[in-house]
Amino acid sequence: MAYKDSKSSSTTTTDPYYLTKGEIQRTISRLNDAHSRWKQLLADGNFEILDKATADLKESIHSFSDDLAYFGQTIDLTEAHSQKYGVSFEEIERRRTFYREVKDQIQAIEESINSSLSKQKMRQIQRNRLIPQEPQISTKKRFEEEMTAFNQKYLEEETLQQEQIFRDQDNKLDILHEHAQTLHQVGLEIGNAVDDTTREIEEISENVEKQNRKLGVLNKAMDKIINTKDKKKWCLILFLVIVLIILIVILFRMMF
Repeated sequence: MAYKDSKSSSTTTTDPYYLTKGEIQRTISRLNDAHSRWKQLLADGNFEILDKATADLKESIHSFSDDLAYFGQTIDLTEAHSQKYGVSFEEIERRRTFYREVKDQIQAIEESINSSLSKQKMRQIQRNRLIPQEPQISTKKRFEEEMTAFNQKYLEEETLQQEQIFRDQDNKLDILHEHAQTLHQVGLEIGNAVDDTTREIEEISENVEKQNRKLGVLNKAMDKIINTKDKKKWCLILFLVIVLIILIVILFRMMF
């Protein structure tokens, strides 16, 4: 599966991930081609060529394992110094996904080579090579039937392995989908909490404005009383002061 990594011109020359990714892609492509040729040789039954192809493929996989391990270390390095290389968390996850898929492909090739059915078929091919060829038609026909049965079993096993790989990939995608839904739900809950807090602040502001208007009316009344020469003005002033204190107490209770 091909991936398009997000990278800027300032990181392509310094990011160790990109120094090895191209070679990893080319190598895994060559290994997949070699595995396809190996399966064809196994189906054809040519033991000499098949034996050499098997040894070459195993050696290539063994050599590639070191390169793949180093490739994984470059991902760990860029994750540890993500700010230095300008790599985001999403980019790190894409790189790890690519790394896991390459490992899965290598594992699938190794399982195909080392499966009991493949080994059994290779032994059968080797035995048939050592047995002198008999001119009887019945023997040739029997051999062809056995090879056809082996080929059929091998193809069935390969199909099952591919289906298992697809199921594993689907499970991984389902897990990612569940995580995305959880993050979305958390975001909605945070948004609702912010809306509730905003409404509460607006209600408090409205109450404060109402009390300010009441205090304004009271201040105007006190100004009138202070400016008059009525004998009872001080009594009214005392009464209004008491009312003012009561209003202040009510205001503080509403605010806290």
